[in-house]
Amino acid sequence: MSFSRTTLKDFAKTELRLAYWPAFLVCLIGGLLGGYASGGSASIDLLLKRGPSQSGYGSYIYPSQWERAAYEMEYWADRAFHMVWLALPFVLLGLLIGLAYAALVANPLKVGMARYFTRTPQGERLASNLLWTFKSGYYANIVITMLFTSLIIWLGMLCFVIPGIVLSYVLRMVPYILAQEPWLTPSQVLRKSADMTRGDKWSIFVLDLSFLGWHLLGTLFFGIGGLFVSPYVEATFAQLYGALTYKTTGHDPYAATRF
Repeated sequence: MSFSRTTLKDFAKTELRLAYWPAFLVCLIGGLLGGYASGGSASIDLLLKRGPSQSGYGSYIYPSQWERAAYEMEYWADRAFHMVWLALPFVLLGLLIGLAYAALVANPLKVGMARYFTRTPQGERLASNLLWTFKSGYYANIVITMLFTSLIIWLGMLCFVIPGIVLSYVLRMVPYILAQEPWLTPSQVLRKSADMTRGDKWSIFVLDLSFLGWHLLGTLFFGIGGLFVSPYVEATFAQLYGALTYKTTGHDPYAATRF
């Protein structure tokens, strides 16, 4: 392991003591805007208004209750089939909107959040960094790189899940690299993240687990507590980026402002 979890968290706490509320604001806005849009679906309640007894077959005499039950099952199965076909266009539309939102808004906001938390240890505590991606001049490159990253992890998840989890740790530093070097090509960013996490994927996984108690605590009060935990988590992983950068380059990006 090329970093100490305790040291990373201590540095993160130091940063948050200096400016907790701007970090909270960034996490709040990023959390509200960075998630997938949850769209409503068209109401199909009218399909459920009439049951078998209202369909004009109520006067039919069934030889047995078993045959009546079989008919009712067939009736509702037919209704369910039609409901699925009626809902399918709305489901597909919602899926496309969600994917577009993730690619064009949520992922750039994730990089913007990484920008904020990697800049605060350098003395730049600007909440506007959350929206930096959209005005950086590298928006298209960031969108494409993050899209490739998500696609690679998704393809890995199709291969019995485990490869996808491993790839998610291999590419964990992609948002942070883009936040600092947005001009790099997608292949350069992916390769750099792989180099930075080589030999430390398990340690990063354990670092994730170390926040499990905080996440459980954050679920109190209808999940609102999680908003107050997010700055601590984000600040710690920004410190992880600094530690892994030092491991691969010998340069500590936060050296000038270490306390």
